[in-house]
Amino acid sequence: MRRLQIDSTACILWALSVLIVPFRWLISALTAAVIHELCHILAIRLAGSTVRAVRIGFFGTVITTGPLTDLQEGFCALAGPVGSLLMALLARRFPVLAFCALVQGVFNLLPVYPMDGGRAVLALLKRWLPESKKTDAVVWAERISVILMGVLCVLCAVVTDLVILPLLAMISAAYRLMAGKKPCKRTRQALQ
Repeated sequence: MRRLQIDSTACILWALSVLIVPFRWLISALTAAVIHELCHILAIRLAGSTVRAVRIGFFGTVITTGPLTDLQEGFCALAGPVGSLLMALLARRFPVLAFCALVQGVFNLLPVYPMDGGRAVLALLKRWLPESKKTDAVVWAERISVILMGVLCVLCAVVTDLVILPLLAMISAAYRLMAGKKPCKRTRQALQ
């Protein structure tokens, strides 16, 4: 590797995180992120390429490599999430680290470009599309990303309405009952 660059935005994010996040969780999340990126670097080396630069910024880490084939690109993109998911096996000994790694691994597997899952989908599209349609791979990867994000937004809205609001109503009702008050009309309706 020729150079490591850490953007000032990453330093600001780290400083804010120190103020907000408990130290144990912060160290676990940082350790999970480092191991995740080291898995990418190991895969790049195993694919026979070189790591030219690593840039750590506000929106994540960008690794610049030497030339890779589409199949190698997909392998290298999936190496990080696979490493993160394997860290979940450490749950008994290091539960916080395993949880942080599991969340990071699942999040990075989403087929949303430019995250790892989206890069793997792009590599597969480039591999499967005929030579004349290679430029369409990026368009298709972006379409898949937009569709998935739309589905996730709708799913979040539905889950919020079906789970969070009734849960808040039950908590409110329990609090009122413990305080010796009758639940309000809106809470009674939500519980029914």
